[in-house]
Formats: sequence, structure tokens, C-alpha cells
Amino acid sequence: MRRCHWRTLWKRIVWSDESRFLRYPVSGRTLVWRFRGERLNEKFLVQVTQAGGGSVHVWGAIWIGGRSDLVRLQGNVNALSYSEVLHEFFTVTDLPAHCWFQQDNAPAHRSWITRQLLEDLGVRLLPWPARSPDLNPIEHVWDILGRRVQHRACQSLDELFDALREEWDAIPQEDLDNLISGMPRRVGAVISKRGGHTRY
Repeated sequence: MRRCHWRTLWKRIVWSDESRFLRYPVSGRTLVWRFRGERLNEKFLVQVTQAGGGSVHVWGAIWIGGRSDLVRLQGNVNALSYSEVLHEFFTVTDLPAHCWFQQDNAPAHRSWITRQLLEDLGVRLLPWPARSPDLNPIEHVWDILGRRVQHRACQSLDELFDALREEWDAIPQEDLDNLISGMPRRVGAVISKRGGHTRY
């Protein structure tokens, strides 16, 4: 597709992705000042939970004027479980006319089962580069979600998912639309960096 059509194309794309959220996010080291001999003083130690207390794996999609429900993924995502998510999404969601669907190149996404399902449903796939850390606007949505739930005291993974779903629904649609509308600038930045990392 020619670049002259990009500006209107971005507004017809359904952007999708998966992300994992830890119950207790690991923020790295915390530095403190202490006197000699106070290394093991209780007030300078922070208790941590192995593997962040577990995690919740979610899938979602955004487009101009709408978003999917936030879907909780169970276990490792494979072609069968991923195709079930897509089948549910495309059969119950009212999407813009003539839209394209974006997904990355994860193995479950590239599988024969997934490709056949999308073909049977008449879904047009947006070609996607093998490595594109700066291109998908939904990555910013995951960052927003992570910041919104990081201070919520979730006692279980079920509570964490409920918090994620609540915050997902609470993000103003205008914010999502603005992220998608910024795609021409985002692509321009990636091109100028010749595929390298950008401020996005």
C-alpha cells in the first residue's frame, strides 16, 4: 500500500496485543543510606514475593472509537487458545467497516489454525514486521494500565484481573484515539531511525 494512503489506513486498523501483569510488580533495587553494621537491620530490608506473586496474562484490542473487552488468558497461549479468543472477538464485536486486523508475529498468531480462522472470517491482516518495538500503539495502553493498578492492593490474581478490567474500561476513548492518530508520526520516527528505537 502506498504511503499516501497510510493516514486514512491507520484509522481503520484494529490493534491487538497481549501483556502480562505481576501481582507485585518488581521495580528493581531500592537504594538506602545506612551506617556501617546496619546492613541486616530490618528497617532497611524489603520483603519480596517470588515471581512477583504470580501474574495475569491478558489480551485486548483497540481501534478508533472502540475497544474490545479485556480477555484473561489461561496458561501458555497456543494456536488453539488464541484462535478461540479471536473467534469470540470477531463474532460478537461490531467493528468499523473495511477494517484491517493487526497482530504481531508470535508463533500462535502465525499458526495455520489462526490463519485459517481469519481467512474463514474474512479478516484482512495488516502485514507486520518481524521486530517492531515502537510501532504498536496498544503498547502504551499496557503501560497506562500497569501504572493505574500498581498501587491497588490486590489480594489475589482474580482481584488483579478485576482491577485491570476496571481500569481498561475507564481509559478515556479519546486517549486511545489519540494514540492511534499519532501513527504517522510514529512511523516517520521509525523510518528516520532506520528501524532503530525511538522516543515512542
